[in-house]
Amino acid sequence: MTSSRILKAAAMALALSSGMCALPALSAEGSWMQGFVASMLSAKSDLRCLGWSKKGACAIVETVDAGERGGYYLRFLLLDAVEDQAIYDQSVHTDDISPASDNPGDVAAAMCATAEGADFSERCLDYGIDRSGGPALAGFPLAYKGSKIDVSMVASPNSAGEAAAADAESPEEAARLKAPDIAVIASRSGKGKKTLTTITGVPATSFEVEGYYLSPYEGRILVVYSLSTRGFEGETNTQTDFSGCSLEVGYR
Repeated sequence: MTSSRILKAAAMALALSSGMCALPALSAEGSWMQGFVASMLSAKSDLRCLGWSKKGACAIVETVDAGERGGYYLRFLLLDAVEDQAIYDQSVHTDDISPASDNPGDVAAAMCATAEGADFSERCLDYGIDRSGGPALAGFPLAYKGSKIDVSMVASPNSAGEAAAADAESPEEAARLKAPDIAVIASRSGKGKKTLTTITGVPATSFEVEGYYLSPYEGRILVVYSLSTRGFEGETNTQTDFSGCSLEVGYR
């Protein structure tokens, strides 16, 4: 089944190419990314890759629902897809900006002109991010050099945590302690498998591999996945996370 995010990526590209999201005069800082952010907001998408660097850094913008506060956050995220580390991770709430209108172009301009937007833009420059725009989110499997690469998420029992949960001081702590371990596993046909990361202590009610962003410079992807948990009042909270994956090495 095609991820809803992949379908929205196509709408995002259409919005940008057809001029559906008119832009105001560009500000000095962050002007290069305003069009990309505007296309994301216009398509009502929640994720956009802005570009890669030749050294494996990937720039992402994401809208995150603010829950009871209302509105949303725009998250500026620069990731090292080689070491799986966040280089920059800051957010701006819609309450913190004063756009000229609710037009996606005006909202994007206001977001990108914040201190966080300017800092993010500067970091992208420092790390050599290609500012011409990143790839669209694609779905697995990925054909690569005559083989097929896929990524899955597998939960396994956490027996030690289940035992410790008996002494937990709250239901929330008990749920966290006995949460199953969730491994994000990449496989390459004819080469084997490798674990990209293992998620612990998250009482997820569901999880899903959303897709990947492919580096134009080397055999590397940024895997996008999501985990949903139950909130205090029964609402569903969904968190997006990322893992870098070499297409060449590490399979056994």
